[in-house]
Amino acid sequence: MNLPPPPSDTATRLLVPVQEAIEQLGDGGAAVTVATASPLDRLLAALPDARRDGLSFKARCPSHEDRIASLGIREAQDGRVLLRCRAGCQTEAVVAALGLEMADLFVSRPATAAPKPARTQEVRHPVRDLDGTVVAVHCRVVGVATGKKVGAVWWAQPDGVRGLNGTRVEELPLFVPEKAARLAELEDGTAVILTEGEPAAVALAWCGLAAAATVTGAATIPCDDVLHGLVRFGVQLWPDNDDPGREHMQRIAARLVALGCPSVELIEPPADAPRGWDAADCLRPFAGRKDQLGGCAAVAALPRHPWSAPEDVHAQAWIPSVDATPRASSDDR
Repeated sequence: MNLPPPPSDTATRLLVPVQEAIEQLGDGGAAVTVATASPLDRLLAALPDARRDGLSFKARCPSHEDRIASLGIREAQDGRVLLRCRAGCQTEAVVAALGLEMADLFVSRPATAAPKPARTQEVRHPVRDLDGTVVAVHCRVVGVATGKKVGAVWWAQPDGVRGLNGTRVEELPLFVPEKAARLAELEDGTAVILTEGEPAAVALAWCGLAAAATVTGAATIPCDDVLHGLVRFGVQLWPDNDDPGREHMQRIAARLVALGCPSVELIEPPADAPRGWDAADCLRPFAGRKDQLGGCAAVAALPRHPWSAPEDVHAQAWIPSVDATPRASSDDR
């Protein structure tokens, strides 16, 4: 009876861990071992005549009639396998002759999950007149994590129809958050923080602070008839931390003083605040841990200074009231 030849050193080196894995893991052990085999192990398993040659291996090349073991095999430091046939066979031909693929020469990397698209939501802010009647709805798509605008912004009428039906944004009332007291309910001299845009005012109202917001965007400001509703308060203007935001509030300050407001202050952002930083950014860390007192303290700690007329006369330009000649409407600003 002819017995099979004893396994080579290479075959023994490969079979022992396979057998141990099968004994330890049961029926699924062999599959796990194959799936986790190194590129060198996979290649040597396909070359039963491979022999060690110093720090590398040599074997007969399967891509041509090889009698002298002309295929050199070496494992690189990163785990990939380097092949070189001294007869000149291309690596792709050698791999194909072994029934393998080029990817088998490289260490398998875990599949990287595709980045998840940022979650967004549509937010609607109703704008009410002094009597509390909704006159328009400002709609925008924001990121769930940041609350920042990431998509379209549009206006809608109370019945849902898009646009403002010819009304100018300068004529729209200031936005007052639902959780804040209506301006008509506040006493004379109350400190009211005015922001650019609704999300910042909503953040301040969460802290229990009296707040309102302009809805015009930074390029223009509310008309005098709208701003006149602030004259009896101590107004603190919180600009977005960028040039358009600062100019927006400078122009409003000029009009409030011209209308007779006795106290107009500008809130200064921290020196290291990023561009566009506003009240919502200031309070976001406190909202995350539901620390309203901490948020109030952070707002109170920001420096304020009375507004003084700059040399730039553009900041004091007269803004027409709604009784003046109307300009074109901006339904989707």
